Amino acid sequence: MEYEITEKNNFLMVFKLPKEYPNEFCFGGGIPVEFTIVDWFCPIPNDENRALFIPMTMDNNDTDDFIESMQEFIATKNYHDRKSDYLVICNFGLTFIV
Repeated sequence: MEYEITEKNNFLMVFKLPKEYPNEFCFGGGIPVEFTIVDWFCPIPNDENRALFIPMTMDNNDTDDFIESMQEFIATKNYHDRKSDYLVICNFGLTFIV
């Protein structure tokens, strides 16, 4: 898949996922689960300069490199806990878990 990052969709949010989830069936409209937003980036940082972003198009290889660099970057943040999972949602359409 190819992703195009522009000035308008250059935004990323990091949510801490709950440690436990409901174990009941979710029929009838679902069961609320709380995600906590712990960080966001606008513009999304890159390897050369964490404060500057250059618009680009990413293919599968670029996407893997981007995810790896963001995982490493998020792991340096004060909120990061190795025992927790984090959902990363990018406005340009990519999502992944750290």
